Amino acid sequence: MSAISVKEKRYFQKVISSKFASLLGVELMDVKPDSVTLKISIDAEKHINALNVVQGGVIMTIADIAMGCICFNLEKEVSTIDFNINFIKSAQPSGFIKATGTVIHNGSKTMVTEAEVYDNEDKLIAKARGTFFVIGKFEQ
Repeated sequence: MSAISVKEKRYFQKVISSKFASLLGVELMDVKPDSVTLKISIDAEKHINALNVVQGGVIMTIADIAMGCICFNLEKEVSTIDFNINFIKSAQPSGFIKATGTVIHNGSKTMVTEAEVYDNEDKLIAKARGTFFVIGKFEQ
């Protein structure tokens, strides 16, 4: 993992230890100035739907958290305005999924981000885009 500051560590720890992220098992993999990568180890008891593949909501959640985290990484406190996702292929009920969030637009009032979600074989399973309203500067 890239070197991150104490402030960033506290923020990311707060995000991944939130009740919902903890329930899903979100883990921080990597933080760079222009991207954040998270992962979820797939648990068949929690993450699988009736078709025996990873539930779409799990994939959407990791994409959303990755996109929000990259906004923080640029010191912006944000609220989601719009979120969309394209599912490319299903994720199998083993291994892990990971999402990398990046910024497309870093404005003073809005931010646009993307997240790519991959399975444990590094195959693209989904691509998401989010638009966020900038509430202010992130303060720990």
